[in-house]
Amino acid sequence: YAHHLGKSMAMGYVETQFASNGTTLDVEILGDTYKAQVQSKPLYDPSGEKMRS
Repeated sequence: YAHHLGKSMAMGYVETQFASNGTTLDVEILGDTYKAQVQSKPLYDPSGEKMRS
């Protein structure tokens, strides 16, 4: 869970042709399909402010 985003996140390997920032993908987790979006920048809250709020 990413506190600074307020939603779940995951990391994984994506083929180069699908790795552009903002690309929407379908991800299967335990038989269920979810929408995912490629993010090229780190999802980072340097001050930790959102995690503590």
